[in-house]
Amino acid sequence: MDFVPRPSLASGHKMTIYSWGNPRYFPQLPPPTRRYFDVDPESRVVAHCHWHSRPQSIPPWLLCMD
Repeated sequence: MDFVPRPSLASGHKMTIYSWGNPRYFPQLPPPTRRYFDVDPESRVVAHCHWHSRPQSIPPWLLCMD
């Protein structure tokens, strides 16, 4: 299934600005844990991970966005 944005947010620039200015809020999520990922020898990415209540019993999903 292909992603189809709203007509008013068809440009990637508009989507970026909209998501920055209008962040989503999920009150049921636990506070995020900051994790660092080395993506190549000279680059590191920070991720704010929200873990579920029993992380040992259920494997995590990783969502990567370009």
